[in-house]
Amino acid sequence: MAQELGERRRTAAVEKRWRRSRGRQWWCMARARGGGGRSRRLLILTLRQQDSDR
Repeated sequence: MAQELGERRRTAAVEKRWRRSRGRQWWCMARARGGGGRSRRLLILTLRQQDSDR
């Protein structure tokens, strides 16, 4: 439980950064991938794939 709390605090800071750049969808994707700026390119690719799937 304590570990989860620490993780929440960490992700809250990350969420602020992500929200500034592109809103909640980006944030959710980043969280699912478990990455930050590092996986940004991967994120964009994933979003594009999702769009084409629809």
